[in-house]
Amino acid sequence: MKAIQPKKTYILVHGAWHNNFCWSRLAPKIEKMGHKVIAPNLPGHGSNIEDFKKINLSDYVRTIKNFVVSNKERVVLVGHSMAGIVISQVAEDIPQKKSVLWPILAVLSLIKMDV
Repeated sequence: MKAIQPKKTYILVHGAWHNNFCWSRLAPKIEKMGHKVIAPNLPGHGSNIEDFKKINLSDYVRTIKNFVVSNKERVVLVGHSMAGIVISQVAEDIPQKKSVLWPILAVLSLIKMDV
């Protein structure tokens, strides 16, 4: 008999110049498998309207960290493009909450950022 796999929470983070709509085809497929999907808009993107002049990387990291820590279980962080840096920093800051890190065509940093 096949073991039942526990359901996971996927946090899908869009890249620069995108919004959460970029996940509109993938998110339903993950949900159909019984998993939970969170696809927030980063500050200044989509419905999360903020002045780009006042936003920096630490704002993006803080936004995603808030979603991660509000989830009871470990999460799967998926990041596209610029979000590779964001999810990498979140995973480094709170490793006990991350189970998998999936950078998709992503930018990754090799040095620790001070955010």
